[in-house]
Amino acid sequence: MIKLNIFQAAISAALAVFLALNLITIATNSVTVSAGIDDSVSDAAFVTISFVNQDPEPVMPGERLELKFKAENMGTKPANDVTVELLPRFPFSVDESEKTKPVGTLSGRQKGKDAVLARFFLTVDVTAGSGMNPIALRYRTASQGWTVIDSFNVSIGRRDLPLAVTSVA
Repeated sequence: MIKLNIFQAAISAALAVFLALNLITIATNSVTVSAGIDDSVSDAAFVTISFVNQDPEPVMPGERLELKFKAENMGTKPANDVTVELLPRFPFSVDESEKTKPVGTLSGRQKGKDAVLARFFLTVDVTAGSGMNPIALRYRTASQGWTVIDSFNVSIGRRDLPLAVTSVA
């Protein structure tokens, strides 16, 4: 019985350390995934890529949409030659020339208002159904291979049209 409690405590501690080392924040229709240990990294690059928005929202089947991502470096060392790539699958399509965006070098602590925006333009297939549809992204730096970011959701559906009453009989 005592050995089991010690084992459970060890597993709980290991899980807490794992969660602390892997910064993943998921908010409503937003995903931030970080490659690094945490925001207190003092002697390394610490790249984060965050989903900013989609326009229009929701997008209708057959329409083009814009997706924006924010690239930041929370570390103190530069992240050189950062590249962001969209990994579309049905119902999304993207021109090859639009698939990969060079971000460039992110200086140490380049974040917030100094972050770099990566913009992608996609088309939604005319046969796409309404709802949330996943799309993935990955990035790399000069010193690190590709890091795939968890999928995030793009809203597809009909937009409510404003209704204005001009007269009442």
